[in-house]
Amino acid sequence: MTENRFVFFILCSLITLPLFGQVSGKIVDIENGEPLIGVIVTAKRIGEDRIIGYKRANNEGEFRLKLEPKSGVWLHFSMLGYAKDSVELKAGRSYYEIKLREQTTQLKEVKVTARAITAQGDTIRYLVSNFSEIQDKNLADVLKKMPGIEVSESGQIKYQGQAINKFYIEGRDMLGGRYGIATNTINPDDVGSVEVLENHQPIKTLEDISFSQNPAINIRLKEDAKSRWVGTATLGGGYMDAKPALLWDAQATLMRFKKESQVLITGCSTNAGKSANAFSSNLIFDSDGSPLGGEYSLSNPIRVSPSVPYQLDRNRTRKGPSHMVSTNNLWGLGENIDLTSKINYSHRTDLSRSRSEMIYFLNDGNRVIESEEDSEARDETLSVDVNLLVNRPKLYLSNKLSGNFEWNNIELLTAGTYPNSQTVRGERQSLENRLNLLVRKGKGGFSLNSFVKWERRPNVLVVGSPKSDDGSHLSLVSRFSSQLLFTNTSTSLSYILGRVVLSTKLGVATMHRSMGSELSGLQLSLSPLENDVKANYYQFYATHQLSYSYKNFKSEIEAPIAWTPYSFESGKTTRLHRFPLSPHIRLELQATTRLKLFATARYRNEILDDQEWYDGYILNNYRTLSLGLEELESRESGYASLSANYRNALEALFASASVSYNRFCTSHLSSRDFVDHYMILQPIAQESRGDSWTLNGRVSKGFMWLRSVLTFNALYSLGNQELLLQKELTPYRYNMLMLTGQISMRPTTWASLLYEISYNQSGQAEEGKGFERRNNYAQKLDLAFIPCKLWRVELTGNHYYNEIAADVRKHYLLADASLVYSSPAGWEANLTARNLFNNRTYGYTSLSALTSYTSEYQIRPLEVLLGFYLRF
Repeated sequence: MTENRFVFFILCSLITLPLFGQVSGKIVDIENGEPLIGVIVTAKRIGEDRIIGYKRANNEGEFRLKLEPKSGVWLHFSMLGYAKDSVELKAGRSYYEIKLREQTTQLKEVKVTARAITAQGDTIRYLVSNFSEIQDKNLADVLKKMPGIEVSESGQIKYQGQAINKFYIEGRDMLGGRYGIATNTINPDDVGSVEVLENHQPIKTLEDISFSQNPAINIRLKEDAKSRWVGTATLGGGYMDAKPALLWDAQATLMRFKKESQVLITGCSTNAGKSANAFSSNLIFDSDGSPLGGEYSLSNPIRVSPSVPYQLDRNRTRKGPSHMVSTNNLWGLGENIDLTSKINYSHRTDLSRSRSEMIYFLNDGNRVIESEEDSEARDETLSVDVNLLVNRPKLYLSNKLSGNFEWNNIELLTAGTYPNSQTVRGERQSLENRLNLLVRKGKGGFSLNSFVKWERRPNVLVVGSPKSDDGSHLSLVSRFSSQLLFTNTSTSLSYILGRVVLSTKLGVATMHRSMGSELSGLQLSLSPLENDVKANYYQFYATHQLSYSYKNFKSEIEAPIAWTPYSFESGKTTRLHRFPLSPHIRLELQATTRLKLFATARYRNEILDDQEWYDGYILNNYRTLSLGLEELESRESGYASLSANYRNALEALFASASVSYNRFCTSHLSSRDFVDHYMILQPIAQESRGDSWTLNGRVSKGFMWLRSVLTFNALYSLGNQELLLQKELTPYRYNMLMLTGQISMRPTTWASLLYEISYNQSGQAEEGKGFERRNNYAQKLDLAFIPCKLWRVELTGNHYYNEIAADVRKHYLLADASLVYSSPAGWEANLTARNLFNNRTYGYTSLSALTSYTSEYQIRPLEVLLGFYLRF
């Protein structure tokens, strides 16, 4: 008897026998086979009026009911504009394809006004025409004005503070994480609506096994933009009173979205301040956060790059040409089977000039370093992706092969406290293959996941100093190269026991890495100046997961644990073992139809970055040297958060708030020492503790009668950390406050405006001392005046009020103006003047990690461009 109980316990930890059946299917138009969205599906027993099951077809026309497939039960299908239909369930059959025929419904004459925002279950639909203005040239311009949605400067889209996990066009994922190509190129006139899919689970086989807190976005195109080639083209030229004097700006987009194929081709070339790289950046990241298995990427210790302004739009400072071409294709190979390919190439030259003052607060007196930088950076990237996707309720298969290649060249000339020149030649090549297979059978599921990655990063840094009095010229040469082969393979079993889902994942990840560096020309008695490291590990991990759902409540407990044997070779061989673990719990409560509450807690005992374990000095830049870990230890941390999301789509009101606390204890402490004019960074084996609080809130309200949207964001964080400064332990406190507001409004047919305001405060203090703070304000106003259909005037003003030093503040005012002629034939001509007041500099000060950084940038002067825009 005891043995039987033991066997039963083992089986229950791996499998769960299905207790309830399931009926699913797809509803399409009988004429064209298009999926029908929103069809009402009800289940009744023969001779009874009581509804025993109810669903609405989702965005792909699919439905799923928890019913035992047996005779005597009928499914009924109804939707306005289509004839009703019914089908009797058959024992043993769980999938049905329903075809509905259009049927005219006679209604009384009514005037229909479409709502700007509607909600249907977990789907929020925004009518683009209610938010777009005539001056909006791409979809990103419109998304920024939709309540509940925010678009960061990098282009990443968030809904209610959560980053999206998928970006679909007509229900299909052609672009993967590089959706900036679409948002920055698709004309809003071609888009009918934007749909937000809340708590979106992109893998159909996991819909009732694993729940997601992340939303997705689906773009619905207008009918006249489907099944035919459409696109936009921009061509402009002008003059600027600086090098380069002659300006150009050209961009073309061509797209076609048919039922079984999608194509989006984009190309651009400009030296008017834009960066083509932003179009093809990967904007969707893994949100799991688990340290077990996971992925691995090589780091680059050479940190030489042009200084980037804070808060100021990059197109105000960026000079030099930028080019990009991208082609994205999707082919439908069958029902829920897609093959996609993406090729992106970009080449950018970035010219910039700045000057800065860096103050390091030390116990024995502050150290001040002044510098003036002239830089020329060239970046060239090529990425290629091919992905086969099968996404069915019973089968999920995804195999993605991708290659990424980067070439970076930087020339940076520095004057000031330590005059020098820096030259960097860097490369990065990587090949990846990602395979995910999930098979669903009844209430159980099986998965096989495989990830293989090869990566290589060679870099050379040359630092030259001016000639000395005796005519000698010092030169430092730092060579660094690393190579990686990483694999992660896992398998899992999942089963449903009523409202409980049990999952077990077993996997192994392997890492094989080499790193070599050498430094010559250093005029300090430091050693060693070389590294030759070979590192390997095999991580065997297991993750047990328990999920429970009941009505509006969901919970998930996950307990990953691993055994990781390491092997390091660097002059001698070192072997050690580590046991990372990372349990966490997530709770979700749909308190009302409009209010949702979340709670998350996580504990981590993770391994410190093994790439920081080396014993030879590495030159990071002309004034920074780094040493690695003395031994590989761990970092413990705990994290807890509470958050709430509220939405009332009919009233266009969206709000979210969260509070989180993080506490950590690490075996090593960051050390910062000065030797001659070099700063030496090294983690020291000394226990260090710290903690932080973060409060975040966002409210967005639309007023449709004014065609306006008001948004307010607040973020406050404070914490405690420790540093070793000149061998002395120095605790310090820090805080940060960010307040932003935005209002977009179209009070009349002949005028519209977009106003943004932000306030940022950063502060820090050594323990026992008062806070030192810096404050920065920024405002932006976009105005459009449309006196008639053919003409409009667009004005933009930016105002910055920055605190450079205590009680020392500076104003910066930048303004642009455009006169636009819209031809009845569908093309536009525009005359644009940027930086009307011909301001030449912009500066600010920020505080962090017991340092003060004051910088001033040279910005683009007055420039005039004549451009043409065509939509076809």
